[in-house]
Amino acid sequence: MPLGPFSSSRWLPAARWRRLLLLGLTPLLFYVACKQAQTSGTGWPPVGEALRDTRPDVVIVTIDSVRADHVGAYGYARRTTPNLDQLAARGVRFERAYSQAPHTSFSIASLLTGRYFGLLSRMVPEALLPTLASHFAAYGWQTAAIYPPAIYVTDEAALAPYKSSHFGFQHVRCEYLSADQSVDEAIRFFEQKRPERAFLWLHLFEPHEPYEAGGAPQFGSTAMDRYDQELVVADAALGRLAHYLEKKQPGFILVVTSDHGEAFNEHGESLHGTNLHEEQVRVPLVLLAPHLRPQVISEPVQLVDVFPTLAQLANARWLFETDGRDLLPALTGQFQPGAAAFAALEDQRMIATQTHKLIWDLRRGTSQLFDLQRDPGEREDLSQRDPRTASLLRSELYTWIEARMESAQRLRWIRALPRAPTEILRARLGDVRAVDGLLRLLTRSDEPSVQEDAGRLLLRLPPQSQTGTALTALTRNPDARVADIAHIAALRLGHAPSQIYVLRLAQDAAADTELRLRAVEVLAFRRVQAALPALLDLLDHATDYEAQRAVIGFLGQLRDPRALPALLQRVQDPMVQREVLRALGEIGSPECIPALLHRLATDPRVLARLEAARALRRIGGSEAQAALVQAAASDPEQAVRDAAQPALHPIERPAAPKIATQTAP
Repeated sequence: MPLGPFSSSRWLPAARWRRLLLLGLTPLLFYVACKQAQTSGTGWPPVGEALRDTRPDVVIVTIDSVRADHVGAYGYARRTTPNLDQLAARGVRFERAYSQAPHTSFSIASLLTGRYFGLLSRMVPEALLPTLASHFAAYGWQTAAIYPPAIYVTDEAALAPYKSSHFGFQHVRCEYLSADQSVDEAIRFFEQKRPERAFLWLHLFEPHEPYEAGGAPQFGSTAMDRYDQELVVADAALGRLAHYLEKKQPGFILVVTSDHGEAFNEHGESLHGTNLHEEQVRVPLVLLAPHLRPQVISEPVQLVDVFPTLAQLANARWLFETDGRDLLPALTGQFQPGAAAFAALEDQRMIATQTHKLIWDLRRGTSQLFDLQRDPGEREDLSQRDPRTASLLRSELYTWIEARMESAQRLRWIRALPRAPTEILRARLGDVRAVDGLLRLLTRSDEPSVQEDAGRLLLRLPPQSQTGTALTALTRNPDARVADIAHIAALRLGHAPSQIYVLRLAQDAAADTELRLRAVEVLAFRRVQAALPALLDLLDHATDYEAQRAVIGFLGQLRDPRALPALLQRVQDPMVQREVLRALGEIGSPECIPALLHRLATDPRVLARLEAARALRRIGGSEAQAALVQAAASDPEQAVRDAAQPALHPIERPAAPKIATQTAP
């Protein structure tokens, strides 16, 4: 947006003047720092000193869905990655590298911004973070990106500014290409643009599910076999790019990593984006650069570390805050003692140290502790047997969370935003400890926006019994916004008189969408059938997949067969298919069976067949039984065969809540 002329007001508030000053001075200061860094002769680490007079090309290759333990250099027996193995042998291999999220969107955003993107985007949605591409462009690199649109799928709202700017890259090819086509595009960029020095990010979509790329060698027909075959395809493309760089662009810096791993039912889940176990967040990380000697770094590192490491390695100093650490000191034995890696998924947080790993659920207040040296597969939860280690890691994790909140406050200052109440930031991170503070803000804050934030966040956290009396009193508050929130929150705690009020709110198409979602959530839990029209309306008008998945889950809780047409209409959509199949199983109507039988028998996606089998077991009946027996005997995937064993693994339909289910007009 142009800065002038200003709005009709003649005078600007102090916050806006500060922001304008920052916007005006930052480019100048950054330019001066860039020129100083290009000419300065002091202050660089040994590796940077060796590269001072060079103009290296910098290339990052991210290969989708690569779990570290399926790479030969990390000990995998199958010959899946011979080219990556050779690069690892010639460069620096980081043995314990972690992505910041088990899905593409937030892990790639963290890599390209050097920040814990998932957390910052929740605490400061307005923030627009500097990126590696814009940073290198300021130093004179020509920048290019070749990547698929899937990067933006998980949270389109948070990633919208980066989608429109392609993370600051100048030359962009954003579409679904094969690995070979992607490498062709990368080579074409070098050949046609002939950049004096280039910064290139290349994302290879293989081996993303569905595993269809094929290629030799043929390992077998299971999902893991086909996944490994796609690794071979991606690795061959990587080898072709590396060969080109060595021949035509000598002296380059190369990073090869992945956005996340891939699960094969190790912890009851398939694919990715569902937990923070090793198979989903531990990824390969290999770094090659002139004058770097081959070695293996065993300390835990993270994708956010790539930004400061590359900037330092390429002699491109940065002025702004990053969450990562420069990894170059590790190459000379100066790595920080007690280094840890962190990751986040929804309301779960992870800390991994040299020896242990803790996964903490902030909403439930529960944790899992694993000894990674003795139990790398994370089979044995030690949280009860080793409370001292669990407590120490929880403390370290909370310290990290507090540091993230302070980082968010600094970012708000830069954006000329008022400092946010700590309870608001804590609640945005999903921490149930914020409930009492949110209630105080809801009742005592004299800022309507703070009140509104506190109320919305209160409804996203699990209900706490100690707030019942205060919430019941607030249902009589003359402020309609406060009363709406109080009625929903009170009904979650069983205050039946609020049900009619909440139902009317859910049915009001003009009401705030977020409040309607929270209203239908509690109504579905109570199985108030009159909420069905509101649920279907919200499903039809949901603007993002996250909201769609939530509403589909509520429809499953409601168990009303009238929702079947809307659900069956979406059963082939891969972005909501899992939730649809689960909802069909919850509803349990005979009309669901044909669609579930078809998914179980024909769907190429393992996850779809797995959920269809679970749903059929839940519904039962002779037709479902026959299909399950057939799948148990013939499905190529062990996880599906296990799920299809109705006699060995019966599933009880969950009992309906023991709460009155009266409806209202």
